[in-house]
Amino acid sequence: MEAYRNAGAARAAIEGLRVTQLDHTSAIATIRWNALSDDGALLRDFGTSYQILREEPGGWRILSYTYHDE
Repeated sequence: MEAYRNAGAARAAIEGLRVTQLDHTSAIATIRWNALSDDGALLRDFGTSYQILREEPGGWRILSYTYHDE
């Protein structure tokens, strides 16, 4: 987010979420992000996929991520 902050982004908002369950302990989550300025203007729309693993007790850990350069 630091590069986006340097470009004027104040926050990131999730625009969409798609989860593909691989088994009972792993999944791939693809998130469509919007980087927004202080006044809510859209600065960047981008996607990232995360390979995640369920750990006990009840948490998830990100194993890897892929930025979608569209």
